[in-house]
Amino acid sequence: LRDSSAQYRYLDFDVTGANSTITARSNNSHGKINIGTLYNASTTHLDIRFDDTTVYSNTSNHVNGIKIFNDCTTDNGFAGIELAATDGDDYYGSTLLKSVADGTNYSNDFVIQTRHSGNYNERFRINSDGNIGIGNWSGTSIPQTLSVFGHMYMRQGDRITWNNGDCDIGGISGFHLRFRTYNGSSMTEAMQLKSDSSLYLPK
Repeated sequence: LRDSSAQYRYLDFDVTGANSTITARSNNSHGKINIGTLYNASTTHLDIRFDDTTVYSNTSNHVNGIKIFNDCTTDNGFAGIELAATDGDDYYGSTLLKSVADGTNYSNDFVIQTRHSGNYNERFRINSDGNIGIGNWSGTSIPQTLSVFGHMYMRQGDRITWNNGDCDIGGISGFHLRFRTYNGSSMTEAMQLKSDSSLYLPK
């Protein structure tokens, strides 16, 4: 089809069923594709829009957008999206986003995998119970709300803080580990573990 200005060509697909109509449009000669309400931003090559105005609910079990479904019959079956890219030297890499059946009825984990040196490995997982695992937790239960499989790195001067400043632990200059607590008006040093393994108690 050609628009009335005779400048662009586009192709419409309309499928009308008993309860709905779906329109997919390859819009203008640049090959941009719109599904749903048209949106012709110059940087958008694939745009999918839905007019559903259902209010979000954190207990809702219905999908108002895109659904990717895999009807697997075994544990660890998954449905996923692959995002792939190449650079100027034709090095190919991709990231995988997966919903993985964890073997419990009506329960799925969310997993992110990346490809490094030709191999895919799990980097991040949210268990169906909400526990978050950083690292390759595949096949291993994530024990706490936030768990790290491997080493955790913090910069000198960064701290681990409890309850918005009631107490903290952090590394300080000289390779010492410092413990501080809140005394009612300010943070006060409670103890240092020195780099020579000695213990310093300010009081």
